[in-house]
Amino acid sequence: MNTRSQRLLPLMLSLAVAVSACDSATSDTGALAVAKAGFGERCDGDASCSPGLTCQHSEYSTFPWCARPCDNPGDYCTAEGLGGGKGFCVQMTAGWRGPAAAFCAPYCGKLTDCKGLDADWESCSKPQYKDVKLYPALPVLVCQAPSAHGQLVVDPVTCDWESHYTKPPLLEFKAECKYFCQFLTTCKLQPATVKPECCSWTCFRHLTPNDQPDNAMLGHLKCFTKSYTSRLDTPNICTAWTDDCGPLPW
Repeated sequence: MNTRSQRLLPLMLSLAVAVSACDSATSDTGALAVAKAGFGERCDGDASCSPGLTCQHSEYSTFPWCARPCDNPGDYCTAEGLGGGKGFCVQMTAGWRGPAAAFCAPYCGKLTDCKGLDADWESCSKPQYKDVKLYPALPVLVCQAPSAHGQLVVDPVTCDWESHYTKPPLLEFKAECKYFCQFLTTCKLQPATVKPECCSWTCFRHLTPNDQPDNAMLGHLKCFTKSYTSRLDTPNICTAWTDDCGPLPW
C-alpha cells in the first residue's frame, strides 16, 4: 500500500461507518422518521401530534396546536402525556367555539416560554376568554392568542372559509389569493407545510391580520401574479418573479 492510500484509508473507513449508520436509521421504513409536534406546538392534524395529543383548532388560538384533554379544571395538568411540557387545566365558558371538555393550556412564566413552542402565541397571561378571566384568584399564566377570541374558526382539514367572507372590501383579497395559489401550484412553489386545499386560507390570513385588510401586503402579492400572468407561454414564466418581486411573502 502506498503512502497516499495509507492516508485515505481512515477517511474511507469513516465514510463507510457513516453510510452504514444512515442505512440502519432508514432500513425499517425506507425514510427518516418525521418528528411529531409536541404539546403547545403547531400542527396540521391529529396525526402530526405526538401520541396522546390532539390537534385543536378553536377560538383559543389563531393556529391549530397540539393539546390534551384534562379532568381537573383550575389545577395543573400532570406531566404524563405532555412530553416534558407543563400545562394548566382550563375549562372555557359556555358558547365558545372549541372543545366542550377541559383541556391543558401551555403553562408559562414569560412570553419567551411560549415563543419557544414554535407557534404564534401572542401572550403569557391569566387564562381568559375575550375579556373574562377564568381563574382570577390564581396567579397562573398560560400561553394564549387572544386575537382569536370571537374570530371565525376554520376546519384545518377542509379549510372551507370563502363563504364566511362576503363583504365587498374583502372580495379583492379573496380573488388575489386564488390567483396567487394558482401561481404557486403551477410553478411548484407551494410550501410543504401548507396543504393545497388550505393555500388560499393561509394567503388570506396573511393579507388580513386580525381581520384587518393589509393593502400594502395585497400590493406586494399582486407583483407575483402580474409577473406570472404577463409571461404566460414564455420560458421564464416561473422564474421572472425572483427579479420582479423578490422573495415569496410566505
